[in-house]
Amino acid sequence: MKAIKYSGNKEVDKCLNELITLDIELDIKQKVKLINKIFSSLFKPGKSGGKKNYDYLVDYRLIWDSFKGHRLIDLNKDKINWWEFSACLEGLLLEGGSSIAKVVEIRQTKIPKQDKYNKEYIQNLRSLKSNYALAETGKKNKVLGDLFNFLKIKAGEKNGRCKG
Repeated sequence: MKAIKYSGNKEVDKCLNELITLDIELDIKQKVKLINKIFSSLFKPGKSGGKKNYDYLVDYRLIWDSFKGHRLIDLNKDKINWWEFSACLEGLLLEGGSSIAKVVEIRQTKIPKQDKYNKEYIQNLRSLKSNYALAETGKKNKVLGDLFNFLKIKAGEKNGRCKG
C-alpha cells in the first residue's frame, strides 16, 4: 500500500500510515508508544531562529483570546480538530493584530543599540520582553527541582524524619 501524505510532516505521516495499515491489535504499550510518537511530532510550539516564541501551555489565554476575538471561535465550547486549530493559529500569527501575534512579535523583536533618541523605547521594550518572556526549560526544571527538594525536606520534618 502506498503511503499517504496527511500533514506534510514526514514523521507524523509515517506514524499515521503505520496506524492505519496495521492489521493486528496493539497492546497498550504499543498504542501509547505510537500515540506519543504522533503527539511529540505534532505539538512542537513555534520557533524562530532556534528560540521558542510561543508555548501552548503558557500562552493558552492569549491563544484563546485571539481565537475568540479574531475567528469568533471559543476554544472552550466550539469543537475544532487539530488541523483547523493549527491553521487558524498560523493565520493569526501571520496576520498580526491578535494578542498572541503581538506577544510573539515582542518576543522576537531585537533590542537595538541605544542612542539619544530611543532610550525610552528600549526601556519599554525590555519591560515588555520581561513581562512576556518564556521560561527556558532548564530554568523551569531547576525551579521544579528546588520546589520538590523543599517539599521533600518539609515532608521529612513533618513525619519526624531527618532533613535532606
